[in-house]
Amino acid sequence: MSQMKLLLADLLEKIQGTKISEIEVTLGDLTLGVKRRSAAAANPTVTAAAPGPAAAPSNTLAVDSPIAGVFYASPSPTEPAYVNVGDHVSAGQVVGLVEAMKVFNEVLSAHSGTVVSVVDTGTEVQKGASLVEIDPD
Repeated sequence: MSQMKLLLADLLEKIQGTKISEIEVTLGDLTLGVKRRSAAAANPTVTAAAPGPAAAPSNTLAVDSPIAGVFYASPSPTEPAYVNVGDHVSAGQVVGLVEAMKVFNEVLSAHSGTVVSVVDTGTEVQKGASLVEIDPD
């Protein structure tokens, strides 16, 4: 076990300051995984379009989280978001991912329309939480 500790300490030191976000080490029949949390997860916020001059009744439709987990707006930190405020989406289009138990689940829009707001990457969400608000066509 002390050999694993030394190996892990050495690996953690080597990946410090790199873009590596996840590593798994296997030594014999023992496997240990380490995953770095993003800074965005510590400070979740919501990005929304600026309100119009008059507060009209909202007719937006929500795309809700199918499960509890962590929302990701893009497939990886280096790739663009699936959708942004102002984008047009179609029913069945992927609008984000929710990670639960190391499984990334695609979130599909049930509606077509213009994106009004999107939850920030790294936000912890509950089942049924609104992830994307859409102004329907």
